[in-house]
Amino acid sequence: MANLSYTVDQIGNLASQYIAAHGQKEWKEVIYDGTNLVVPDALVSKVQALDPDKQPVPGSVTMVQCREQLIIDGHIDAVETALQADTSTEGKRNLAKWEYSTVVPRDAPLVTAMAAVLNLDDDDVDQMFRDAATLE
Repeated sequence: MANLSYTVDQIGNLASQYIAAHGQKEWKEVIYDGTNLVVPDALVSKVQALDPDKQPVPGSVTMVQCREQLIIDGHIDAVETALQADTSTEGKRNLAKWEYSTVVPRDAPLVTAMAAVLNLDDDDVDQMFRDAATLE
């Protein structure tokens, strides 16, 4: 067992990342003793490979936060143009969601479609969601 020192916030970030990458079953072997993470030797390298300061990706943001972040990042015009131009059934559904939804789930087809239009990879979209979640 190894004792690894992190702040409480960092432990939360590590837990989110670890569970997303490796599952909750292994994370259950990690113990927080009030001061340190006590990590089984077999898991130490996996924990140390994570970034303790990387915030978890929110599962959703409000539509207002989403649109504000797109404005900040300079993408709002491209998104609106693409939504208006896509006359397929899926495009019309995405436009309806864009116009009437109050929440944008990270895993929504609308997000996937807009990421493709903007040539954004998963890490880019994750960061946009982190940034958007900080907006009021």
